[in-house]
Amino acid sequence: MSTPTASLYCPACSSSVQEWLPGPNGRPHARCPGCQALERHRLLALVFSQLALVIGSSRAILDVAPQAQLRRLLTERVGRRYVGLDMAMQRHADVLADLSRLPFGRDTFDLILCYHVLEHVPDDKAAMRELARVLQPGAFALVQVPYKSGQPTDEDPSAPVEERRRRFGQDDHVRYYGFDFEDRLLEHGLQPWRFRAGDLLEASDMDRMGIIPSEMVWLCRTSAGAAASDEWTVNLRWRGPPVGPSVPLPMQFSAPTVQITAPVVQITAPTVKVASPAVTSAPPPVQPPRRRVRRVRRRVGRSALGPPLRRVREFVRNVTLSKP
Repeated sequence: MSTPTASLYCPACSSSVQEWLPGPNGRPHARCPGCQALERHRLLALVFSQLALVIGSSRAILDVAPQAQLRRLLTERVGRRYVGLDMAMQRHADVLADLSRLPFGRDTFDLILCYHVLEHVPDDKAAMRELARVLQPGAFALVQVPYKSGQPTDEDPSAPVEERRRRFGQDDHVRYYGFDFEDRLLEHGLQPWRFRAGDLLEASDMDRMGIIPSEMVWLCRTSAGAAASDEWTVNLRWRGPPVGPSVPLPMQFSAPTVQITAPVVQITAPTVKVASPAVTSAPPPVQPPRRRVRRVRRRVGRSALGPPLRRVREFVRNVTLSKP
């Protein structure tokens, strides 16, 4: 994909690279020599850079089968709110568990990363249900699997090692997902939205950062959370500076841009009309008692409702009491 050049750049460790190393099965130009990140990890690091506010405000993040460099990027942002999960300690997991039987309560996490895991799990349908169960409504998960668009999913958990390597690409894979992958997610509680690296980045950017244009990621929400939201807008288009040899390294990336629009909530206070008895002459307006107004303002100031209370403050400033 890329030729050896001093202008290569790894967004996962923010460093310049002389040459990409071979990846799994000898795939050329795949691995960063510094942080060992593969193409998919470098793409995910770019997504992290834009999701900084979402990640920083997350109450709990679940990273399934974590990669070392991406784990470091997340723990720097959220600390102990990060939970790494795997079935073995080789990945420095915080929790040892099976993805199809997670030891967490419902609606525990507001961000889940599940990268190249489901193809290893014999019962992937149970794993999808578990991801939907522990994901909070309205939150989202980033999912990636080996995928071929022109065929249905090919799977056989009982296949011998040599057959797995031939059919699924690796001896520890039990399936190769096809065009029915999104139907599986929907059937088991996850609403997917798919994007490719080529939809976000210019060809020169992908070449320099060693990212495969066809690299595909699914952004998923729980079906209940997606149905409850009036609007779900995500714009991941790359808007950063051109990446070329003339740009000094290391450099800061300001994209891709992600906009997540929450449903608009309008709170309308009930209107109360009080009829005053008729009087022959209108008395002069009486200023409200100062103590009462101050008490109302203090109560409003302590509230956390935000913009709607600015209208309440204006109402308090303009109120006048009429003598009956």
